[in-house]
This record gives sequence, C-alpha cells and structure tokens, in this order.
Amino acid sequence: MATKYLFYKKRGFKNNYRLGNRDSCYEVFKDEFVLVSEMKRIFTRQVTNFYQPTSKSTPYQRGIANMGIMIYNKLPPSIKNASDNSKTFKTLLKMLLYSNSFYTVNEYFNYFST
Repeated sequence: MATKYLFYKKRGFKNNYRLGNRDSCYEVFKDEFVLVSEMKRIFTRQVTNFYQPTSKSTPYQRGIANMGIMIYNKLPPSIKNASDNSKTFKTLLKMLLYSNSFYTVNEYFNYFST
C-alpha cells in the first residue's frame, strides 16, 4: 500500500511541476519540504521496529547484534516512540526494568508475548 501511495505521490508531483518521466523529483521534494524517508514511513505497520536480518546460523541468532534488535523490537510502543529523546528513553526503559526484574532473556520475551 505504501508503494502505491509513493507511486501516485511522485506522479502527482511530476504532473504539477511538469517534469518528464526521466526527470528526478528530488529537487521538487526538497523545495516542498517533503522528505522521502518520512514518506516511506507513513503506512508501514512496524515503523518503530528495527530490521532483523534472517540467518540460519545459531551463533548469529544468539549473537549480541541480533539479540539487541530482538530485545528492542519487543519494547512497548510507548518506549520506542520516545527513542528520539535519549533522556526520556532511558528514563522509561529504567522504569520498565525496575518494575519488572527479568532474570533471563526468555522471561523478558515471555512477558511481552502475553
């Protein structure tokens, strides 16, 4: 759905500014204060989640990089939305961890699965 939206948005810009099929919309987007990265985030369902690459390798799945992404993606949306402000994010994260003392990573994942 987001790709169709972007397709029609670009087509509308090209028609309004009389750009050809091979002309770039970048300058028009920049002049109109429309950021392409923001447009791509409009209709995505899991906009606050990090991309988690798939791997069949067990050491990679248990590795720090992959586990960090999994832990962040399981955070409640209220905390993830505050990640733009590091002070607020740290405060909310500490409150969550202090109120729920997780002994293992599995406890953490099970807590958010229910």
